[in-house]
Amino acid sequence: MGYPLVDENELTSTGINKKNALKHLIVLLARYTVKFDQPIQYGGRKTTTSEYYIDSMEISHKKRDRMRLKAIMVHLINKKSTSTGVPQIIITPKGGNPLFALEVSEYYSAAFLMAKSKVDKSRITFVDNNDILNLKINYEGSWPALESAGAKCIVLDCNTSGGSQLLDIVTELQLASGRSSITIEPPKEIFVLFRADDNNANIDQTFSDHHCKLYRFFDLDEELKKDLYDLGVKVQKDDQAE
Repeated sequence: MGYPLVDENELTSTGINKKNALKHLIVLLARYTVKFDQPIQYGGRKTTTSEYYIDSMEISHKKRDRMRLKAIMVHLINKKSTSTGVPQIIITPKGGNPLFALEVSEYYSAAFLMAKSKVDKSRITFVDNNDILNLKINYEGSWPALESAGAKCIVLDCNTSGGSQLLDIVTELQLASGRSSITIEPPKEIFVLFRADDNNANIDQTFSDHHCKLYRFFDLDEELKKDLYDLGVKVQKDDQAE
């Protein structure tokens, strides 16, 4: 089924269409894959054994590449979604890639919300489970969206690993809709361009257990990250030779 393309000309102006979107994504990610010569930590706590990091956030700081990411994501949504109409609300983790998610939301003319994670120091906790205030304060941009009766909502980010931040959004809205007057439909579809690693082999089942589905182009492992890095080196040499 899939969402319709709102403005196909806007997407094709990037040179990206439904047939070549995957190819463009691979080349784009390859250009931004970095290799480390020492172990690194995520969030200052979790050490990773991977030598590679795909800096998809940096991609979004360059307008031309951000437009490409948007086109690629829209084609993924259009291909995989089983919903009708277009998303009216798009939510992304505040600690994710908000520039990218905002670009996609503007394409659909959807309300754009940024959700603070549970460990965000600016997050407010309400003792009495005040769902309305929780969304107003912890979901930035949510005030107008709270007045949208039955608004269809999706969650997206550029990538994920274990999916915890995405699932936190889903479960929080599920709880809120079940015990309050909030009219936003809990999201059933979550979109990322790729999984940064495949350590959680049961991630699809995990999302299914939460009554939603995670869509993406592919999952990466260390060997595939190396392939991306090697491709990026080749692409850079070709660019310099031109």
